[in-house]
Amino acid sequence: MEIINVYWAAPLFCQAKRRWNRQCAEYLKSKGYYHIILPQDDARAFTGDDGNVDFAALAKHCREQAVRKDIHIMVAILDGSDADSGTSFEAGLRIESGGFVLGVRTDIRFSEDGHVNAMFRELTDILFFSGLNENYKELCDKIDRKIKEILGIESLS
Repeated sequence: MEIINVYWAAPLFCQAKRRWNRQCAEYLKSKGYYHIILPQDDARAFTGDDGNVDFAALAKHCREQAVRKDIHIMVAILDGSDADSGTSFEAGLRIESGGFVLGVRTDIRFSEDGHVNAMFRELTDILFFSGLNENYKELCDKIDRKIKEILGIESLS
């Protein structure tokens, strides 16, 4: 496997979250062996000249992307007092289709069972990056190692 295709499922409706998604995606891409699919980039195709988003078409597109066979793994960002509903839906679709999903939680708040909603136990794995560490590169390096572990890849360069 020369390129790892990653679907980055994450909240995308505010600028701060889109910027963080992009920082992480760009850092992972800089490693030279990742292709990151950011739904926020695809959303532009569903935005009219008036700035209105065709949410029905966007949702259909994201659903189709979440189950693509050429995606090696989905990274699902599970932050918030309750994980983003769209991200949760995409992760569920991916699991149901037989794909791998790495949940990532950086939120310092705890959810109903101590860390995340109990339903996320169905994910392939969950990476906790707790505390107030804001070093996104350190987080992405951990994501990189975890993806390789899940996919059974010893090394890439």
